[in-house]
Amino acid sequence: MPVDGGTSDAGKPDTPVICNVMCPMIACTYGYLPNPEPCGCPICAPLPDAGVAKDAQGAGTRTPLLHRSVGATCPAQRAPGPGPFTFGCNSVTCPAYSCVQDSNCTAGTNGRCLTSNPGGLALCSYDECFSDADCPANIPCECRDSASSSAPNRCWSGSDCRVDSDCSLAGFCSPSPSWVDAPYHCHTSSDTCMDDSDCMPLKSCAFDGQNGYWSCVVLPPPPT
Repeated sequence: MPVDGGTSDAGKPDTPVICNVMCPMIACTYGYLPNPEPCGCPICAPLPDAGVAKDAQGAGTRTPLLHRSVGATCPAQRAPGPGPFTFGCNSVTCPAYSCVQDSNCTAGTNGRCLTSNPGGLALCSYDECFSDADCPANIPCECRDSASSSAPNRCWSGSDCRVDSDCSLAGFCSPSPSWVDAPYHCHTSSDTCMDDSDCMPLKSCAFDGQNGYWSCVVLPPPPT
């Protein structure tokens, strides 16, 4: 497509600019921007910043999908572990936390013998808490799904809030995604996202511990 001349601010025609340039017909996913050069072809608009692609209200004013308005009371009952394991370890030469079956796990509350991968060493797991009060300050107690689950109740270390009321500035305490833990952090006025819906595909809204705010990031690959 040819590039034409324009008009001056006073509304009078400018001296025509003759451009012998044929602009290619290119497909732009995010629209076009004018070229600052008189005979320059339109250019594609850049990929939007994932952190800025939030709703019209903006980060910090919308309720995130996941947040902790109140603390939880966890089930005291816990389902048995899947043992006994034939590949476990409970001799005097094995680590104290290894096991073959639940009865080997007596060093804590509701001990269960669990393994995370077939054929791996079975390890003892214990309930760390039944409510937030059982955890250190600003550390929430994350409950198992139900009394029929053998998963432990855990204190989420690395957190800086338990419930929304701990976050006076932005008012929301949310879990930050991770392949290992999901520690809870307060949202801040500097956040560029509230949850994953504000991020481009393949990115997640997570707390940036180095900079102290939530932003859209690509999570590292899961541990092997």
